[in-house]
Amino acid sequence: MMKVSNRSNKKRKLRKLPCIAVIVAAMFLGITINGIISQNAAASDDFNSERKLQKVTVQSGDSLWTLVEENYNYQGDIRKAIYEVKQINAIDNEIIKPGQVILIPVD
Repeated sequence: MMKVSNRSNKKRKLRKLPCIAVIVAAMFLGITINGIISQNAAASDDFNSERKLQKVTVQSGDSLWTLVEENYNYQGDIRKAIYEVKQINAIDNEIIKPGQVILIPVD
């Protein structure tokens, strides 16, 4: 039977330590990010549930700009109103498609 020296065992444990640290750090980071996303989603849902929203179906030739101009009685800079509509509808860019339903604040 072959005996493994204590020195060899210590070296193996030391080699595993960085891997374990990386795994623990990744798990911590994942949990933290998930918590932040959940908080933002909950805050967004609370914000939207307090507002009256109307459903507008996108027609050919429509843009977010025209839909906001025609359907949202905003005060001030239209770019802020468009940003708000994008946030409500989780739209990352300006691309909308005919048939798509967009929620636009009534107030």
